Amino acid sequence: MKTKLKIAFAAVALALAGPTLAGITWAPPGSSTVFEDDNLDGVYTVNKPTSDPATWTLVAKDISGRPTGINPGDVLVAVFELPTSAGIPILPDELTGISVIEAVGPIPGGSPLGITFQPFQGGLNNAISSLLGSAFTIGATGVTGAGAMIAMYLDPTPDLNISAGLIATSGLSCTTMAQCLGQATDGALWEVDGFGGDPDVYWEAILTSGLYADLNEVLDAPVTTTIGDFNGGLDIMVNNTGQTLKENAYASKESVSPTGFVDMLVSGPLKGGGASPSGLRQNYAGLVADGIVATSDIDLEKTVPVPATLALLGAGLLGLRRSARRRPA
Repeated sequence: MKTKLKIAFAAVALALAGPTLAGITWAPPGSSTVFEDDNLDGVYTVNKPTSDPATWTLVAKDISGRPTGINPGDVLVAVFELPTSAGIPILPDELTGISVIEAVGPIPGGSPLGITFQPFQGGLNNAISSLLGSAFTIGATGVTGAGAMIAMYLDPTPDLNISAGLIATSGLSCTTMAQCLGQATDGALWEVDGFGGDPDVYWEAILTSGLYADLNEVLDAPVTTTIGDFNGGLDIMVNNTGQTLKENAYASKESVSPTGFVDMLVSGPLKGGGASPSGLRQNYAGLVADGIVATSDIDLEKTVPVPATLALLGAGLLGLRRSARRRPA
């Protein structure tokens, strides 16, 4: 192959390789990038002082001394960190986030152990403000939190430490929900996801059995025990990632046939809060009092499209290569 053609092929290969932005590695365009996370998950009831959802706040669900599960209207709040993207550590920065989802009810036509979720009707901002103990607003361009379910932040000074499988030995950096929320949201807003108007969006969970209808059992189950599985597909409502992202076809939504397209896929297992003596109840009483009952390892999946110009250039160069191979010596 002639030198100029080699250089052209090298340029296309470089352009199609996964870009890196502030410690974040992306899979090559056209391939899905999976962001791994470790979560602390809490369950909350809604305080409704008036009929106006803008006044609604969250209160940690009282599970002490009585069996209670996740009921329609309950809100699940998670604090998470994403240590890797495309299997590579996100360094030197820290990618963290929060999620707020409201239980709706059983999955239509689905598993009797299934639950559907929607954005918290009071808005993500109200939910986090009530748990953080101070005013919280996502975005600086008019985003109010309505419809939002996930907000992620990129922080050049890492401070949140969550390792879902090592509750007792990891040395969690936060010991109250307010501390966790503060550490998870102290970077620059990177992305907001939720129900932004696409009819294909969804969020569902399937419990592994009826055993875990009692949240006390969830709290005391080992962190290696799967309580259930989450699956979702969301709109990207704010995109500060530096990448143009394409829609993904989903194949895991139980209530409809897999023909929809969403901006981001969410999937992974919900795990226990840790059996004695290594669990949350024994080592992080403040977090448990603030509503934390479980851990999880949910993956976020996004795809960078192949730019049309590069795709055409790549096809043209392949044609040139075939032509060169057929040329007589």
